Amino acid sequence: MLKLNVKYLVKIKDKLKMQARFRIAFVGDSLISCEWVHPNWREIVEYVVKRELEETMENWKMPSWGIRCFNFGFDGATTKDILEKSDEILEVKPNLIISLMGGNIKMENKKEQLLTELKKYEEKLLQIRKDCAEFKAGGSRYGDEYGEIQSKVYTEMIETIETELKKL
Repeated sequence: MLKLNVKYLVKIKDKLKMQARFRIAFVGDSLISCEWVHPNWREIVEYVVKRELEETMENWKMPSWGIRCFNFGFDGATTKDILEKSDEILEVKPNLIISLMGGNIKMENKKEQLLTELKKYEEKLLQIRKDCAEFKAGGSRYGDEYGEIQSKVYTEMIETIETELKKL
């Protein structure tokens, strides 16, 4: 059986106790989607996390009912497609995002495509940071922690694209 790192289980458990929910978003292309395979990534991770926490928490309902996984894997999706779906993904307010993408970018014009996507990700990151600043001042759709998570995700996406550009 797949075992999870205890450190991460403790974080999930603490978040469940504080908010009575923990949401995981799987984001990417067909390698994430795997809707034709059962069990797929979403199903496996959801099952393992719930089982591990049901055994350690005093109330089995909390992990069983509080943990939800969302599959935002789209067959044939490029990072551009995922960016266009980002608002939809952010609507579920995930506590954790597991992503894999980039394999569907065609080799021709790859550098130009990556530069375009990099600019869009940087703009999205700036908007998230602005929204977080507005939240701290009293009014935004993002919360502190939520904004920090999204900021980290977009920063990592930017770093990944920059790494790919260096390879070209």
